[in-house]
Amino acid sequence: MNNIMMDPTPVLSDIPHPTHSYKSYDFKHSISPRTRTSHPTKYFFIDFGFSWRLPSDDPFPRVGLDVGADKSVPEYEDRQGRHDPFKVDIYCLGNTIRQYFMDKSHSLEFLRPIITEMVQQDPAQRPSIDKAFEQFEQLRASVSPWTLRSRMVYEDELPLGRLYRGCRHAVRTAFWMATGKPALPNPDA
Repeated sequence: MNNIMMDPTPVLSDIPHPTHSYKSYDFKHSISPRTRTSHPTKYFFIDFGFSWRLPSDDPFPRVGLDVGADKSVPEYEDRQGRHDPFKVDIYCLGNTIRQYFMDKSHSLEFLRPIITEMVQQDPAQRPSIDKAFEQFEQLRASVSPWTLRSRMVYEDELPLGRLYRGCRHAVRTAFWMATGKPALPNPDA
């Protein structure tokens, strides 16, 4: 999870101070957060310390593995062997989504089929990134715009906080729907 970063500039009114996140970097004014719907942001993968540069003409690449941040990767049990690094990446991405989002909220249940495939113990049963993306797009297209606009409700939210966030979200959602803002805005648009 620490290797997935978000560009904060669209969702914050200014660059925050490193130690006082509610104040601007120059400490002259307060930071105003904005929604990702009104100001779409981009996400980035970082820290390629264990990465391999592989020949593009190799249809079945195999590499030895170093243990990364996700210690649950099944291939780590056989570190002497050579493994498909792309299948390891598929597992890690699926497990990150499962561990940090799906296990903490029921809001993304529509993704369960693809996440289940991505985290299979047998690497040969995991989809390629192209197949995973294709299945994701099919799942996303099958979900109603109302569901796509729904709020991430975490299981450990306190009832009063859940009520407040739910009301605030309903008002924002009504505004976005009235103004024609898409449920999944494009940060490049």
